[in-house]
Parts: sequence; C-alpha cells; structure tokens
Amino acid sequence: MATAKLDRRIGLLALTLYGVGDILGAGIYGLVGKAAGFLGNGLWLAFVVGFTVAALSGLTYASLCSRFPRAAGSSYVVLKVFGSGFGAFVVGLTALFSGLTSMAAASRIFGAYSHGIGPWLPPELGAVIFLTLIAAILWRGIRASIATNTVLTLCEVGGLLIVIGIGIPYLGSVNYLDFHAAQNAGGSLSAPLLLSATVLVFYSFVGFEDIINMGEEVKDPHRTLPRGLVFALLIASVS
Repeated sequence: MATAKLDRRIGLLALTLYGVGDILGAGIYGLVGKAAGFLGNGLWLAFVVGFTVAALSGLTYASLCSRFPRAAGSSYVVLKVFGSGFGAFVVGLTALFSGLTSMAAASRIFGAYSHGIGPWLPPELGAVIFLTLIAAILWRGIRASIATNTVLTLCEVGGLLIVIGIGIPYLGSVNYLDFHAAQNAGGSLSAPLLLSATVLVFYSFVGFEDIINMGEEVKDPHRTLPRGLVFALLIASVS
C-alpha cells in the first residue's frame, strides 16, 4: 500500500515569512505594554533575556528539524530519539495545549482590538469571528495558508517598522535604567519582576518551534528547515 505524502510546495522565502508571521503578531502587539508595566524603560532587559532563551531553543530546533523533517514535529523527534511512544504522546499533547493557549490569547487580543475599533462589536464575538476566519483559511489548504500568512506578515513587519521609524528621533531621550512602572512603583530591579516581564516578552518570540511541523511540505527540508527557522528568528528579533 502506497504511503500518502504531502506536497512539497514551500521554499526558503515562504518558510521564512511563515516563521516571521508565526513569531510576530499577538505577542509583540498585545503583550509588550503589559511587560512594560513591570520594568518601565528597562523593558529592553527582558527582551535580551527572552531573546537569549529563544536563540538557544531555536538553534536546538534547527538541528533537530534538519535531522527529522516530519510533520509530527517535536512529538516525532521524541519518538525517534528516545523510542518512547508514551513520551511522544505526552509531548504531542503538550504541543496541542500550547497551540490552544496561543490561539486563545490571539483570539482574545483580536476581540479586544476589534471592540476598540467598533464598540458595538463585543470582544467575544470578535474572537469567534477571528477563529472562524482562521478555520476557513486552514480548510483551503497549505497554499492558502501560506499566501494569507505572507500578506499578514508583511503587514505586521510594516507596522513595526512604522513604530521604529517614529521612535528613532527619541533614542537616548530617556533613562533606560529607570525601572519605575505601574507594577514597580519603587523602581527597583528584582528577579521576580524581571521574570514576570520576560515571560510576557518571551511570548513575542514563541512560534519558531512550529516551523518543524512543516517538514513534509518544504522543498529540500534538510537544508531549508534550519535556515528558515534561523532567518525567521533573526528577522523577528531585529524587528
């Protein structure tokens, strides 16, 4: 019996844009303000810590996905490396819950933004509309998903570039070691505050691990997957 295979339609550029779009979005647009509530002008420190952790994790994923380019992702890696079906099941279940949590956060942020634009639209209804649109795109298949992701990624990066452009004239105008914030009235730097901000900021880097799931739809996966993952993480970090 022939084994069903997925079409390899994704090249390096499309994969990189997929990764950038997966990393940017709800985290950078919806949670940076909350993180600033812990560290104030010193928020950059949380980004440094978050990027360091993400970079180490990303390089590990890049090595693994080049060896095991399968759609099952981290679950398949655990199965091949440790030979444990139960371990693969647990990792797969954890990845499922992680995806559900990310989608819940994204839908709530979309609902809050849509309610801000149109107060007549309840946040809950905006979240449902968002999830319905995502489901419809996924139903169309990988080509529709990649095309939609490319357009939205360019919009996300464009928005960040606008913010960066507006902020450039103000570089150096504030004390970047001033940690006074809503949640830190005393202005002191402590491990709990740094950890709280880093957890929120790290969500802005999350998404690169999903690239490994594209292993069976990427051309020349042993070379394209690790390159796309590293490029996506670097572009998102710079942005």
